Amino acid sequence: MVEILQPDRTRANHGAVAKAAYGGNVGGGLVPEGVAYDPQTNTFFLSSVYKRKILMVTNSGAVKVFAGESDGLWSVMGMKVDQFRRLLWVCSTAHPQMANFDPSDKGKTALLKFDLRSGKLLGKYQPDDTTKPHWFGDLAISASGDVYATDSVTPAVYIVRQGSDKLDTFFAGEPFVSPQGLDFTRDQQRLFVADYSKGVFVIELKTKKITSIASDFTLLGIDGLYSYKDSLIAVQNGVNPQRIIKLTLNKDLSRFDRFETIEVNNPVFDEPTLGVLVKNDFYFVANSQWGAIDESGHLAAEDKLKDPLVLKLHL
Repeated sequence: MVEILQPDRTRANHGAVAKAAYGGNVGGGLVPEGVAYDPQTNTFFLSSVYKRKILMVTNSGAVKVFAGESDGLWSVMGMKVDQFRRLLWVCSTAHPQMANFDPSDKGKTALLKFDLRSGKLLGKYQPDDTTKPHWFGDLAISASGDVYATDSVTPAVYIVRQGSDKLDTFFAGEPFVSPQGLDFTRDQQRLFVADYSKGVFVIELKTKKITSIASDFTLLGIDGLYSYKDSLIAVQNGVNPQRIIKLTLNKDLSRFDRFETIEVNNPVFDEPTLGVLVKNDFYFVANSQWGAIDESGHLAAEDKLKDPLVLKLHL
């Protein structure tokens, strides 16, 4: 079942997310992309593509700006909370479809590390190669604190290792064309990576061996990807109709044995993007409305914009 979060909810954390998602204290034109969650404080974070900011939705229902353009943010993409080290890791990319775009920033991207307690920016990590365009879209954090991020424009996977203050290339080039969402296996020994144009791969972290996971159904157009028990939850927005799917793996992770569509043809869908797992619930941006921004960065008229929605899917 899919539960649409309503703004009149009285439960503290879920009602607060609804308030943020529906506009409430947010204002129009947010164009949200990612959702993160801090289980220690019961706080959600919502990222903005157009307005270049991160909203923090507290347990009490207050909606605050956690970070913004003045903190060095370009468009905000995927985010993840490292609850044990009290950090928020953020993917941010400069492109014309954001407010106050500076053409000299085009093709720049970064991983940003924020202190969850103070909101202070602790680090900003950018690829060394400035001769090519880059786009960090999503990230995953290992149990040991290593942070992996995908570059979907100049295809690669980057890493900031725990205890290091340097961004390194973990893997680059083929077979990837446009890597997007990523997450770890239960044993943390392998990394799943969705490629928008080629399907889902698994990387052996020690050897960097990459294997394409076989299937009898299309796995193109996957944006967000999340490990859940012995399966993967994926946001598949590059197919028609857009949908949320569950992929069940065989024991050696070489094939998907089962494909299940768990939400499709929802009337509020307008390019669903990224989400976050909270126990057995999946929260995701249902209508990012990327189409509301033209290639010159002009936002659609207010009467054409819809309140952004975060949906809760019980798995």
